[in-house]
Amino acid sequence: MKKFILIFFVLVIFAAISINAQSAAANKDWPAFWTKFRSAVIRKDKATILGLAIDDSRFERDAGGDSPSDYLDFWLSSRMYKKTAAEINSGVKPWQGGKITRKGCYWFKFIGGRWYWAGIPCD
Repeated sequence: MKKFILIFFVLVIFAAISINAQSAAANKDWPAFWTKFRSAVIRKDKATILGLAIDDSRFERDAGGDSPSDYLDFWLSSRMYKKTAAEINSGVKPWQGGKITRKGCYWFKFIGGRWYWAGIPCD
């Protein structure tokens, strides 16, 4: 029984170290990712934004089934661009293990050692 408890505590310690290491890497990498993403939105650089997006099969959508590319066609269109720019300029806050823009329409996740634009949880 003592051996089992010791093994359990060792595993918990390793898990905590791993989570802290990932959090540190995420915090360190965020400013560069955010600068690149925000600059691409300002320039309406769809190719760069898509390069920062998670793959289509894991992209979180609101009620629709649009791809990241389809969302960008809409969000970067001239009639929606002002709203998109305001959303990005609102900054971000922590949300569900990642970050989300303050107005809640762009979600970002740190997966496998890098940040991704992971979805649009709003309409």
